[in-house]
Amino acid sequence: RNNIWKAANLAAVGADAPATDLCKADFNADKYEICVGSSIEFEDLSFNNVSGWSWTFPGGTPSTSTNQNPTVVYNSPGNYDVTLEVTDGSGTVTATKTAYILVMPSTGRTAPFSEGFESIWSLPDPEWLVDNQFGQQWEVGNVAAASGSRSVWIDNSVPNSATDDSFISNTINLENATSAILTFKYAFARRSASNTDKLEVWASANCGQSWALRKNISSAVVGTAPEQNGNFIPTASEWQEVTVTNINSTYWNSKFRFKIVYVGGGGNNIYLDDINLDAVINVPEVDWVKDVNIYPNPTQDLANIEFNLLKSTDIRVELYDMVGKLLISDTHLGRSEGMHRLNIDVSELTSGLYTIKIVADGAQISRKIMVN
Repeated sequence: RNNIWKAANLAAVGADAPATDLCKADFNADKYEICVGSSIEFEDLSFNNVSGWSWTFPGGTPSTSTNQNPTVVYNSPGNYDVTLEVTDGSGTVTATKTAYILVMPSTGRTAPFSEGFESIWSLPDPEWLVDNQFGQQWEVGNVAAASGSRSVWIDNSVPNSATDDSFISNTINLENATSAILTFKYAFARRSASNTDKLEVWASANCGQSWALRKNISSAVVGTAPEQNGNFIPTASEWQEVTVTNINSTYWNSKFRFKIVYVGGGGNNIYLDDINLDAVINVPEVDWVKDVNIYPNPTQDLANIEFNLLKSTDIRVELYDMVGKLLISDTHLGRSEGMHRLNIDVSELTSGLYTIKIVADGAQISRKIMVN
């Protein structure tokens, strides 16, 4: 029987021949999250006998390519698909990865802001991303909360060991800051003293291209409640606040991001809530945007924004709720000198007071608007 696998026998039946049929289209990227204006290098992983490549990059420059491993620049925020069709000369195979690339604004939401997860229903969402190595990850739920009724948590009913689960902010604008302090509340219980779980806080000054550790809560002190094997649901007294004060001037730019990383070590469930970034921002008011008029005010569907530019520039219009959460961000490139009118659809917003900001060249003008 051992003759079956010998080289001479394999050759006789043709089983030693290399695969010749086109099998699969596949690809990878050197990064999946970038800021506007950055580039991504794509790598072809297709096989076998691939002789041609046809890439499609919605939102990218170039939008198509026949290179095997192209480099693409993205100039507008959004989530973008990528498609690769490969051929061996006689057949084709196609692969599409949906929402594969996330392009974030080069200037994000303006601090200060708060997040209590009361209006977030799933992750990722426009302001928060998750990254995990395996199946368990941060998710929104109403199992427990430090305040309100919702938080984000990791279900560790099956113990999570030696994995990093990251909860990551979108870009945040800390330009002209004079101070910045990050606080959040968390709850966690170990199963036993041998558990090695820990919690880390990292910061980035370049849109997430590189990260620096700002705080480490070691396994010895990470627990906020007694050890327990059952399903951990924290009581009101089992939440602990973390304060990160070393977000120094290195990070005071328009591309700041932070991430809270849970490093699993066999422990129980972990919860996050009440994230606050408190910052003192000295923002100069634009002196070359005049005659700003927002109407109708109050409104219930469209808000018209009129303004007069004294020079040509790029404009970004932002809308914030009263806790500083960025709800809408529209970028308008190359606006010429003169009068302009833009509009924002507010029909899906709940009734209340909001702030509209016109942002350009590191300066801004703010106006209030009431939504009925």
